[in-house]
Amino acid sequence: MKNLKDTIFIFDTDSTLVKTEMLDDVIEIAINDESQCDDKVNKELMIEGVKKITDLGMNGQINFQESLTRRFDTVQISQAHLDVYNNEILPKHIDFNFKEIIKFIQHAGGSVFIVSGGFVDSVNIVARELGVARDATFANEFIKSENCVVGFDENNQLAKSDGKVVVTKNIKSKHPDKKVICVGDGNSDYLIKKSGVADEFWGFWENVQRELLIKKANRNFYSSNALLEFIVN
Repeated sequence: MKNLKDTIFIFDTDSTLVKTEMLDDVIEIAINDESQCDDKVNKELMIEGVKKITDLGMNGQINFQESLTRRFDTVQISQAHLDVYNNEILPKHIDFNFKEIIKFIQHAGGSVFIVSGGFVDSVNIVARELGVARDATFANEFIKSENCVVGFDENNQLAKSDGKVVVTKNIKSKHPDKKVICVGDGNSDYLIKKSGVADEFWGFWENVQRELLIKKANRNFYSSNALLEFIVN
């Protein structure tokens, strides 16, 4: 790919840099640890319900803030659940092909940012492992009390439906002459392009495929290997 030095890449995390939806995985841990519910069938229904809410949000059928709120209402998340996820599960789900992609872009003079609807507790780990600077990483924040997650910061721009658009616009304002490409799998990623802030939306579909968004993408990639090959050539 030519002219990488004149390009800003905005990467999503969930189902892109990470092979699953991080918050859903944490909620699943919490549901399976929920002492108030020992009904296996009910737990499975709860987990499936969370995934359906996520899909509604990713497809743009409900707004992102509603998706977050409805998922948080499912179960109580504790710091212990986050620790299990971040220490034991997340490292297995990071797609390390992106480390080579990001390194190549950076060495060619391009800029890489992570703009995520996920939460800093996990997103910062992903950024560190893949070589993205902390000050180039943007994500949501939990509100915690007595080792429990009691909500999320609704004033964080990324908790809002147009959050990725606003954050990316701020990034672009510091590099007005550079092309912006957003890479991800969700409607919030596509909206960066639709708003005119990004020049292109590249759909990434190795982990999940969303037909509505595949049709709207400038390019579609079905594996990180395919994306790597395109970037380096």
